[in-house]
Amino acid sequence: MKETNTKPLVTVIVPMYKTPFLLLRRCINSVLKQSFQDLELLVVDDGSGSDYDDFKKEYESLDPRVHFLTKENGGVASARNYGIDHSRGEYISFIDSDDFIEEYFIEGLYNAVQGCEIALCGVTEMYFPMEESLYNYKMFFSLPSHFNGLQYINFSVNKLYRADILKEHNIRFPLDVKLGEDALFLAQYYKHCKYLRCIPQCSYHYVLNTESAMRSYKPAYWGWETQVIKEDWDLFHQFPLAQREEYAMRHWLFEKMMGAANYYYDYEEDPKELERHFREILENEHIRKIFEFDYKDDDLHFTEKEKKMVKVIGQQGVRGLRKYVHKRIGD
Repeated sequence: MKETNTKPLVTVIVPMYKTPFLLLRRCINSVLKQSFQDLELLVVDDGSGSDYDDFKKEYESLDPRVHFLTKENGGVASARNYGIDHSRGEYISFIDSDDFIEEYFIEGLYNAVQGCEIALCGVTEMYFPMEESLYNYKMFFSLPSHFNGLQYINFSVNKLYRADILKEHNIRFPLDVKLGEDALFLAQYYKHCKYLRCIPQCSYHYVLNTESAMRSYKPAYWGWETQVIKEDWDLFHQFPLAQREEYAMRHWLFEKMMGAANYYYDYEEDPKELERHFREILENEHIRKIFEFDYKDDDLHFTEKEKKMVKVIGQQGVRGLRKYVHKRIGD
């Protein structure tokens, strides 16, 4: 990577592995067209091979801010970490190679992060609204009904981070987790934040990847998911929660339970293994909390149908859970 004496304010890290040329080109072009120009773009090639050599030469000759870093294949977490280690900017942003950003993405986040440790924007393809707001750490993690959603807790890409926090505290994406690594990374970063600013602009475009890890079977899924659940549960229970916020956390656990059950039902073909996965889900110490809570009539998070589901599953265990997957097992 060519270096200049002047360090950029922002480093944009794009991990890539055999990304289709058209998608990769759209991603890179969206970074180069940013209204905020004081940046470097590190495209970390995670072992794609020589097919991209001409493509790399084209862009590195086109704009001196573009640098391709090549490493052996190790996964997206490894590629992002490699980018962090080679970054020179005061702030860091991550963009997936098949996604793209609006021209005001970096400028909006850079302006928002001043006086804060992290800035977050909306994602166009997500239905979670992002409101203009400035929160201190305690307020943010006392409102899981607002902030325990994908855009806030599980996405690393719609944010701007301080490089000094990442490097001084050695915050990196975990390499032993194939699903949920974003959430685990963010959980570590948030612990070093005093203030968090959200901006309503939906300037990140998330492109659905039909070959993503969630669309192929990973038997270890629940083991990775339990790590995410523990980290997020602890983050949102550092301070006493109002009852309505506890309802929100129990409903979040309910969604995790049903999401995992449906995942294994969709992919696991061995009935005995499916039974084992269902039992592991219900025996999890956090999932058990769903059935230890008194759900009031005025709870706005659980529907009446969901309350019935909780009651049935709590009473019948695996047999009850079977009733509420996409189809009844054996149908």
